[in-house]
Amino acid sequence: MISAVAVGVLGTAAFAPSAPAIGGGGGGGASATDGVCNYYYEWLGVTRFPLQPDPHATYTYVMPSNQAAEDGVGFLLRGQYPHAVWTSWMAYTGKAQPFDVANFVNNPPANTNNPIVPDEGSINPMQDGQPMNGEPRNFTVLWKPSQYAGDIADTLDGTTTADIDALNLKNYPSPGDDNDEANFWALANRVYNAFPGYNPGGSTKSTFPVVTAVDLETGEPVDCQEYNVLPDALQAPPTDPPDRQNKTVLSERIILKNGQRFFSVGGLGTVIGGEDGVQYAPPNPGDIVQWTRPNLLPGADVATIPPAQNCAGYLGTRTDPRRVTLIRIPRVANFTSNNVLAGDTTSLYPNPFSPSQPWQAAYTSLNMYGTSLNTYIPTSPNTGSIAGSEYKIDASGGTTVMVWPRNLNRFQQEALFNYAKRRGWAIMRGGTQGIASSANMLYRVKASASDFQGRLSNVPCFFGTTANPENTDKTWIDVPTGKGSPYAAAPYNLGPYAPSSVACERNVGSFTTIVETVTGRCERKLAGWISATGGSYYNPAPPSS
Repeated sequence: MISAVAVGVLGTAAFAPSAPAIGGGGGGGASATDGVCNYYYEWLGVTRFPLQPDPHATYTYVMPSNQAAEDGVGFLLRGQYPHAVWTSWMAYTGKAQPFDVANFVNNPPANTNNPIVPDEGSINPMQDGQPMNGEPRNFTVLWKPSQYAGDIADTLDGTTTADIDALNLKNYPSPGDDNDEANFWALANRVYNAFPGYNPGGSTKSTFPVVTAVDLETGEPVDCQEYNVLPDALQAPPTDPPDRQNKTVLSERIILKNGQRFFSVGGLGTVIGGEDGVQYAPPNPGDIVQWTRPNLLPGADVATIPPAQNCAGYLGTRTDPRRVTLIRIPRVANFTSNNVLAGDTTSLYPNPFSPSQPWQAAYTSLNMYGTSLNTYIPTSPNTGSIAGSEYKIDASGGTTVMVWPRNLNRFQQEALFNYAKRRGWAIMRGGTQGIASSANMLYRVKASASDFQGRLSNVPCFFGTTANPENTDKTWIDVPTGKGSPYAAAPYNLGPYAPSSVACERNVGSFTTIVETVTGRCERKLAGWISATGGSYYNPAPPSS
């Protein structure tokens, strides 16, 4: 799928010259000095097949050639922890396979994510009990070639090597790590749900992390741009990150300096147009809309190397482009709130949305994808993405989301919107489908507590584990659905945190689906489905009137 159908995902390069790059997304070819690497900033507020990033997140990366490893070049990552709820840096091979990861958020109580360690004298604002706006908040990570066996200088561009914690020493792929054909690798950063007052990457112009290329043996900086295969026109320095999301340009295909094609972060793991139905979710049984786990594809966002399971870390489903879809999550994961204003000294990590209840996850969202543009428009019924407080969580801790089809006229839309608003529902615009993709929704719960009942890995993976793969000749569309399917999210595997959904009546001139929705029949159908799978529409009890 994407972004390994992952969102936030890297795509696979096709190893042949092709047409010119589509669109932009970086800077204006600004040059870096003193070894500093320029970035490609893919900070998108729009999605469309094959790009499926989460619009509440930013994706930033540099792409060095294999020559860097051969020359003994390290990449020194230095900067401030972002003002955001979650972040990571990950090295991928040129075939978009995860190679090593620098986690920043832990997974209590197991605490197996092994997050990086802050610099001496700094705090980790993503550590339990630390002020989320705390200062200083600096970190240093060294990325070195996996097969490098030479000496490392005592200082690297002024940084004392001995001061870099062992947890902050990471590897990037060398030639021979199944990376020869691609001849490049990618260092990708993700930042989710930045605090108000900061750019979408959770920084300012002067605080976004910097990657510097250094000669590991001498410690001196070297020209990063000699290795960076990103087109000059797409590059911008770390001192010039965007102020806002890009909601107009989608760079679906980038032609690298070496002539290879790259489908960017959030991109498809196969060549565009190379296969029909590459991102089709399993068919739904009748009016029931079931959530399953797609197979793990290139560019996946993972916390461990290798990944524990051969499934994506999120749930997905297909929706009917001509019918209203109602989604109910009886209990939304108690996520880290990003409502941390500048000057706030009292908000301590993990800062759960419901302070009186245990924290359960760093982030959760619902996003619509498909073959047409979907745009993140906060507070608008036309939005294609919701997260955090946009869920409109009710007094019972749950949410109901109405997804409306695009074929409705203005009066029909208003009838639905008015009813949904009276019911306190969140509203999203539906997607479209085509030859390669159904109108898919993805549900993310990131960096969840290891003992959280709603942890999405509690939904069995149809494709097995890394150690014991299963159904290797199958794709996402082959995952079994239907009542009792062990591979579908339901109260019997996620408890009250399971998303349950139904499609309202089929459109007859777009009329029937509206009537069933505004008369409450569709919601009663949804409540009946939740009950039939062992759950309750409200958990623990209906909200007071």
